[in-house]
This record gives sequence, C-alpha cells and structure tokens, in this order.
Amino acid sequence: MRKLKYHEKKVLKKLNFLEWKREGGQQMDPTDPFRIQMTDMLLDNLRRLSTVLVHLKVLQYNDKLDDYDMIA
Repeated sequence: MRKLKYHEKKVLKKLNFLEWKREGGQQMDPTDPFRIQMTDMLLDNLRRLSTVLVHLKVLQYNDKLDDYDMIA
C-alpha cells in the first residue's frame, strides 16, 4: 500500500468510519416514481451494453476464424 499524502491523512483524521457506517446514508423510497424510472433506464442500458459486448465478441471470434482460414 502506498504512503498517504498529507491531505489524505488530514481527511482521514476528521472522519469517524465507525459512525459513518452506522448512519448508512439516505435511502430513497422504493415506490418513488423517479427512482423506478432511473432504475429502469439503468437496467435497459446495461442490457443494451451486454448485447453490444456479446456482438463484439462474436465479431472478434469470426475475425480469428477468418485469419485461421487464410493460414490453412
């Protein structure tokens, strides 16, 4: 682990991680329409991304097969 810089040490001295964990931050209401909309958008984008990634992998695989066919 690297040595902490001065400003990092200073911030760590001010934070109490035990209390910070207990606070837990603010939680949105699961029935909040904005949260539902943003969650749906995020999931849709992730699905599209996974489709694109799979398609790219297939293209890479096909390119490797084409290269192999040229050699053989």
